[in-house]
Amino acid sequence: MQAVAYVLLAAAASSTEVAYVAKHGINYIGWNEQCSNYHRFCMRVGISLVLTYMATLVFAILTLMSAHRLFSLQSTKG
Repeated sequence: MQAVAYVLLAAAASSTEVAYVAKHGINYIGWNEQCSNYHRFCMRVGISLVLTYMATLVFAILTLMSAHRLFSLQSTKG
């Protein structure tokens, strides 16, 4: 489960970078911002990023709960 959380976080980070470039552009290499042309797409990307980070947070919480339960079970056995 922890690996899934890491992969989800990596996907969220890379998606955030692409969304930033779409919103602000990179002028010195000639990439113009695109959100003024594709506003609906950029809104959907923003919503997707929020949901992705929420899912990452849920996976992190589940990982912590799982680790806590595992270590509490081991401490009661020994």
